[in-house]
Amino acid sequence: MKIVKVNNNEKEISFLIDIENPEWSKMQEKAFKNLAKNLKIPGGFRPGTPAHTEKAKGFVSQGEIIERAVNMQVHNINRFLIAEKQFLELEDSLLNEKPTLNVDSVDEKKLSLSFVFKKIPTVKIGDYKKISFKADKEITEKEINDEKQKYLNRNSELVPKENKKIEKGDFVIFDFEGLIDNEKMEKGSSKNYELEIGSNQFIPGFEEKMIGIKLGEEKKLDLKFPKDYHEKKVAGKDVVFNVKINDIKHKKSAKYDDDFVKSLKIDNVSTTKEFDTFLKTKMEKEKKDRVEKDLKVKLFKEIADMSELSHEDNFSVEQEARTIESEYKNMLSASKIDIDTFLKFSNQDKDTFYNDIKKQAVDNVKIKYAIIEISEKENIAVSDKEFDSYLEDISKSEGMKLEDLKKLPEETLEILREKLVFSKTINFLIENATK
Repeated sequence: MKIVKVNNNEKEISFLIDIENPEWSKMQEKAFKNLAKNLKIPGGFRPGTPAHTEKAKGFVSQGEIIERAVNMQVHNINRFLIAEKQFLELEDSLLNEKPTLNVDSVDEKKLSLSFVFKKIPTVKIGDYKKISFKADKEITEKEINDEKQKYLNRNSELVPKENKKIEKGDFVIFDFEGLIDNEKMEKGSSKNYELEIGSNQFIPGFEEKMIGIKLGEEKKLDLKFPKDYHEKKVAGKDVVFNVKINDIKHKKSAKYDDDFVKSLKIDNVSTTKEFDTFLKTKMEKEKKDRVEKDLKVKLFKEIADMSELSHEDNFSVEQEARTIESEYKNMLSASKIDIDTFLKFSNQDKDTFYNDIKKQAVDNVKIKYAIIEISEKENIAVSDKEFDSYLEDISKSEGMKLEDLKKLPEETLEILREKLVFSKTINFLIENATK
């Protein structure tokens, strides 16, 4: 067995291997015996006996023998190949996927076959240092006060209104009856219905016309159902709602004091001063995380748009597409929705859905190669101290002992180190884009 030729181009590398006699003869002989042992031959020949083996020659074709010989020896041929110096010199440029096996020529004296390996694509990247974003991570006083008011509103109570007149934001208890062409609507009436004015629960114009009506007052509201209303029977039709106001209430916010803060039961927060500090810190972190997530999405789009692969990595694209699809299905499963229901509500067909996944997978693979290329160009590396800190974070989040994590196989630790380099490169690009 020997490598007789190596063809190396931009997309793939093929190794042409010749197997000649006597090695090829031995492989054929082994293959014949493998085929013959399971043959049932008329005449009472017992499998495994010399007579049975001799008789089997008339029942097994040369083509079957050659096919079985190749199939039986694929693993051994592959093992021979990856131990050869010519393969080892090119190994780093190959994709981590099974090679394609082609039989180039074969007869009883010699087998010539080639193993074809896909190469890792090269990537051409635009001027990534010119990527620029605005990143507003500051929290304003107004944002803090608005968030504080939400805490107070969540702990508010409904109290009767003093001026007895409906305003936006009020909670109204009322009776209503809907009429179309002077006939009562099916399911168009209710008693003591509670409605927050401004919540847009009713058709357009209903809640606006409620504003200004007084407690105990009865009034007719002349309205029209939208043309695209979900109930087709009434879509686009004129309607009259007769309403009677039974009660009007409004929210009375909780008083912002130490007692209110204590009622929230937040660890180590019991005064308004401590709550102000807690709220600002919490909002700053949330906004920072939100902005960074948004910046990452924008960055990836820019990188994908300005990068071009020498050829498509179909193996990685297929893997990435399966990952994206799995994430979709897990997300929908958590909401107890199947994929068909999701497609129906999102007004998509399956072809469009899976084509979009394929496009996203292609972009994700392109981004991966581009980020790796940038990390090499910028000499971005991970120090032992950084890696130890990274492993410590993983051990805490996964509930593992740090010592056990460090005992993982070297290949696994190398993958984790590569992930950290990838993350550092993204941070480098974001920092550069937001200067």
